[in-house]
Amino acid sequence: MRQLFILGILLGYFFQASAQSWIELNNSAIELQEKGDYAKALTQAMAAVDKAKQEYGQNHPDYAQALNTLASITKSVGQYKKAEVFYLEAKKIRERTLGKNHRDYANSLNNLGTFYTTLGQYTIAEKYLLESVDIHKKIFGSDNDYYGISLNAIGVLYKAMKEPEKALPYMISASAILKKPEGSISINYLTTLNNLASVYSDLGLYVKAEDIYTKAKDYSALHFGEKTPTHINLLNNIATVYCETKQFEKALSLFRRSGELCKALLGNKHQEYAVTLSNIAETYMRLEKYQQALAPSAEALEIWKNSLGTTHENYANQLFQLAKLYQYAGENKKAEQMLLESAEIHKSKFGTSSLAYAKCMANLAFYYYFLNDVNKAELLYTRTMEIYKARMGDSSEHYSTVANNLAALYLKSNQPAKAATTTILASNGIIKAITQNFLLFSNKDKEEYLEKTRYNADFLNSAISLSANNQTSLTEFGFNQNIMLKSLALSDTRDLRGLLYNSQDTAIQKLFVHWLNLKKMIAKQYSLPVEMRAPDFNQARFLADEMERDLSKKMAGFRQQQEAFKINAAVIKGKMDPDEAVLEFIRFRKFENHWTNNYGYAVYLLRKSDPFPVFIPLFDESQLQKILDSAGKSTVAMVNKIYRGAEIRDKSATALGKSLYQLIWQPLESYLKGIKKISYSPAGKLYGIAIHAIPCDSTKLLIDRYLLNQYSSTRQVALREEYKFSKPQNSILFGDAVFSLDSLSLAKSRKAKRYDTTYSGPVYTPANRGGYAGTWPELPGTAQELKKINQLLLANQLSVKSFTQRTATEENLKSISGSSPQVLHIATHGFFLPVADKRKDNENVNSYLLAEDPLLRSGLVLTGGNYVWSGKTPIDGIEDGIATAYEISQLNLSNTELVVLSACETALGDVKEVKEFLAFNGLLKWRGLKK
Repeated sequence: MRQLFILGILLGYFFQASAQSWIELNNSAIELQEKGDYAKALTQAMAAVDKAKQEYGQNHPDYAQALNTLASITKSVGQYKKAEVFYLEAKKIRERTLGKNHRDYANSLNNLGTFYTTLGQYTIAEKYLLESVDIHKKIFGSDNDYYGISLNAIGVLYKAMKEPEKALPYMISASAILKKPEGSISINYLTTLNNLASVYSDLGLYVKAEDIYTKAKDYSALHFGEKTPTHINLLNNIATVYCETKQFEKALSLFRRSGELCKALLGNKHQEYAVTLSNIAETYMRLEKYQQALAPSAEALEIWKNSLGTTHENYANQLFQLAKLYQYAGENKKAEQMLLESAEIHKSKFGTSSLAYAKCMANLAFYYYFLNDVNKAELLYTRTMEIYKARMGDSSEHYSTVANNLAALYLKSNQPAKAATTTILASNGIIKAITQNFLLFSNKDKEEYLEKTRYNADFLNSAISLSANNQTSLTEFGFNQNIMLKSLALSDTRDLRGLLYNSQDTAIQKLFVHWLNLKKMIAKQYSLPVEMRAPDFNQARFLADEMERDLSKKMAGFRQQQEAFKINAAVIKGKMDPDEAVLEFIRFRKFENHWTNNYGYAVYLLRKSDPFPVFIPLFDESQLQKILDSAGKSTVAMVNKIYRGAEIRDKSATALGKSLYQLIWQPLESYLKGIKKISYSPAGKLYGIAIHAIPCDSTKLLIDRYLLNQYSSTRQVALREEYKFSKPQNSILFGDAVFSLDSLSLAKSRKAKRYDTTYSGPVYTPANRGGYAGTWPELPGTAQELKKINQLLLANQLSVKSFTQRTATEENLKSISGSSPQVLHIATHGFFLPVADKRKDNENVNSYLLAEDPLLRSGLVLTGGNYVWSGKTPIDGIEDGIATAYEISQLNLSNTELVVLSACETALGDVKEVKEFLAFNGLLKWRGLKK
């Protein structure tokens, strides 16, 4: 679905009336460019440059402006090297003739900055844009529109760098500067509001984005009227937010309104009206209302045909959308004819080795896949992969996607061996991209990237599960891929950025920042076709490798991060004991001739003597869920009915425990002869199962038969160190918290004596919590629990400190960061909330439930927690008593050897495809905890 975002503001040049001839050519070129007629625009722009050169020579500001227009158009047609030359020449002329303190010179810097932003050369772009900002501020001050426009451009840069948090303050400042008194709202202000809303949307703050878009829309309607391109654009952007939040009916309503206004303003033959019609058709498709999508899609096609002709790319793209609709309607002949016509247009326009033609081939291949025409689909997919590999390399997302589609074709046609081999081609590219870029990503970027890799892992696991041989080089590849993806998803490696940013060595900090910026530029270049990459691309790669080696020498943490990517089955076997087995459980969506909604469970089992891991299919998730449902809904009921205690009080517990054993463990027994030690990593709903406590017969549990060690990913086996447990010297206990305190009591608790070491690290706290009428009941039993533990520790002459009642605060918990005790015991309420419907009208839902990140939907409740949990506004300067998993993840617990969480739901986690699971045990290990 096309989004009409305005990501920058064109900084124009004010011409003098004495140069009408070249100005007319220049303006004509700009108008043609806006209409999308780039061929004619390019001709006019070149003529304008020649005319300006004849009239003023090559050292005049007007000639520079003509070059600037030519640069913009050549950029639009993808001639980046030529555009760069024109932009740089215009800058040099303005520097010579006008000086560095002139507005037009600053505008040239701004143009170059936005150009390099487009190319992904962010370091260069940032340099130009920051210089432009400084000049505009120096000339006009910090309240001038030009300064605001420059700030906006920097915000656009950081948005492009996928750093919306960094872009946000620039966008906010720009909008504040460009805001005019009521009655004189400018287009520049509306543009900046649009960009600000776009950043909020990138941050996942859709309600905030919608509010700002709506504000801009209302301003637009009030000051410029509804029948303006700006207003229509804003309506489309709000509609895209609704699409992001799956509010398709609301989106459809706005797209329709946008279409009505566009039709009234520009007529029903205009190209912008065709874009809106296409958006309407796409939304109907998302709603699976294919018949209703046909009419707007066909009307859009007719507009493109009449306005641009039947050889234009837009017409070809619209043919593809309409072909899909005919395909859904069962009119396969019409669909095929349109797809072939679309492909022929791209072929004649761009050639048979172009990316546009490759995309058409992939679309046509999918059509034949849909019709089960294996031979045609295979031929087209193979050709498409060849084009993408030649033009973008085998680590591009396009190449991997097509390889996965070909693998799906092989699975659908019952060729699992071919499917697995083809999936590996896709996987190699994905893994290469991960190792190149993963350390650059924010947490949100990591989640989004891993989500994209989900289908690849599911393909491979499905292919292996359908293969005849369950122990080959394919299973080794599958094992290696799964341990990498799960490990990265669970963040079992440290926060590298924090590690380096907190370094006291300023030289290392500077080197690390330069390395990050260089790697970002390289990552962007990899996404471009080979011929469009920067001339110094290979040199940049060499320099980045040199910096990386230097950082590895100087920073142990950096070296450990890089080495972690190299861990595989062979490395793990080198660290295993002879009587040890490694079990990597997986959960994957099953492909059975087509994608199903069933999730299967399997395990990759690795023994030290095995040449390859063994792949063992286990069960469907529905089978496990049936057992869990029969145990009851509450945690207590599940524990009592699945696990037996020292005394068997409930015979049903024996039966359910046996069923669990037969489902999860019995298929593994034949592979575990002679095995005494098992290192395993759960997956999906297995995180909610106490595998240690599964009964293997009437007298023994699994923990009685094996030495069991659980990891977030068995990749950690290669990272483990031999650890000799010694008598702990110090312990801290938290419990018997007073959950309900009024605001006065909370304020007084601020003055209470705290633990000696104050934690002052960067802890994130959501601004708005609560909104839920429920409260947490007191837990008097935890007072007795802590009392007995305290007595036991003192009897063994161990140092112990207890935080109870009003001192069992979030503030005191955070204060132990960096100087944590060897033993930490926390007895309190814990929570883990499932994902809720994020619709705006869901006002009575606990705001924790609305968080995207599972780490913000889970946590511990401490003293005073009921105040905000019940919906009251947090008190400034006081921790609110709700320690989310996100906040706990910021603590440094490297001195702690054992944490005991005596709290409800702290063993639960969110199952999210490849991402799998995030829970307290995982994040505590991440922060340095040993056990």
